[in-house]
Amino acid sequence: MPRSHNASMSLIMLLLMAACAQTLIAQAEEASGANPELLNNIIQRMEEAQLQNRARVRPYTVIRDYVVYGSDPDEVKGHVVAQVNFLPPNRKSYEIAESTGGFHEKVVRRVLEHEVEVTRDPQHTWLTSRNYEFQLLGEQQLNGRRCYVLKTHPKRPDKDLLKANLWIDADSYRIRRIDGEPNKNPSFWVKEVHLILDFGDVAGMWLQTHTEAIARVRFAGDYKMYSRDMRYETAPVVATAAAKSTASGNTNSHAPSSATATNGKGSTFLTANAVPAHRTHASRHTAPFIAGVWNSR
Repeated sequence: MPRSHNASMSLIMLLLMAACAQTLIAQAEEASGANPELLNNIIQRMEEAQLQNRARVRPYTVIRDYVVYGSDPDEVKGHVVAQVNFLPPNRKSYEIAESTGGFHEKVVRRVLEHEVEVTRDPQHTWLTSRNYEFQLLGEQQLNGRRCYVLKTHPKRPDKDLLKANLWIDADSYRIRRIDGEPNKNPSFWVKEVHLILDFGDVAGMWLQTHTEAIARVRFAGDYKMYSRDMRYETAPVVATAAAKSTASGNTNSHAPSSATATNGKGSTFLTANAVPAHRTHASRHTAPFIAGVWNSR
């Protein structure tokens, strides 16, 4: 085939791709700019849904399994099992139940400590107009649900805020997915961090149900951390355990708790059937955000 013909075909393909890109950009601009009333309504309803969700949250304990991988996705670098206790509205503690130790346990501890810190004052990370400007990109189906897709623009240079796309359920206005990066790199050692957070119903509470964190660490390469919530428990004894942990001054880290809910006094429920099929060690946890995961590297 003559080279001139190949060049012509390549030029045509480039023009078609450019035209498609321009169409998508125009649709996004039209969605965000031509219908500000719709965007404002979505934001308002989303903020109301977040407040309603917080009102529904009850004391709970979750047993969480963490697995850390390096550049080889089949080689486990570290494994940690932790118990996390939550007492509304803003008290959280944890303990390490099992660990392979080393640097990777240090990473998991930093994740959990960051979770405790953010829980104390969660409003500064909420997805609200106080912390973000929003852009409406359009609509998309997610797991069979019609969603509005919003893009976030943080209002201040805070590492706990995210530059991300949000999938907002078009009926309930609950956040179903967040996909993005921290507004600032959490430390010198981290060049890139990417987070995918999925949310769903857990015994009537709207919580994070899937999380994947990928970090490119300076001089060390790529790391991935997955976590799976092995068991949730809700019971009055959970609240008692968290309160004792607070009273002993250990709310910021690994205060042990002996609370265990029984079938007769509380609710125990597993989440194994909700593990995504695309990866057997898929991540699942309820941390607000883990952008500070590698701070202690």
